[in-house]
Amino acid sequence: MKKRQGKPFAFVLPLSALVVVIVLLRSGKYDALRSQIAVVPVELTVQHKGQLSFAIRQSTGKRDGIVEIQTQGTETGAITLPSSWQRREVRGAPLGRIVMQLSGADRTRWLLPPGVTLSLRVEEAPPLRIQNVSDTPLFVTSKRINVVTGKVDTRSILISRNGMTTLW
Repeated sequence: MKKRQGKPFAFVLPLSALVVVIVLLRSGKYDALRSQIAVVPVELTVQHKGQLSFAIRQSTGKRDGIVEIQTQGTETGAITLPSSWQRREVRGAPLGRIVMQLSGADRTRWLLPPGVTLSLRVEEAPPLRIQNVSDTPLFVTSKRINVVTGKVDTRSILISRNGMTTLW
């Protein structure tokens, strides 16, 4: 019988790495480490004709998050966002008044009448970047709430015509 050759402790490093990952997952430190990794913002594109403002609220801190978008003013607004975001509920108008259109690869365009709130379920609650593709400025009030830590980040931003800004 031939004697086995090789490094007797070659399995120690991979096994140690596996143990560290398991400990991090069980201790809750994984979420803290994951939040330190740079995340690419998700782009929301807004179109409108007259004066319009949006209130955007986002919950974070758990695996799935919620984004709520509310139109404010007398104008109907169109917002294009990822198709992977799932509609949870609509408030402020009958469901039939909310128009959803597919807008290219993995994007959905929603037409939101004045005073309507569209609530969406999102994965990972990413940072948001808003692009205003209209000829008039867009006023955005935003609130990001971490449901685990209780931290609240509130911002009010005026996005110039054909401008873009990152909220978080």
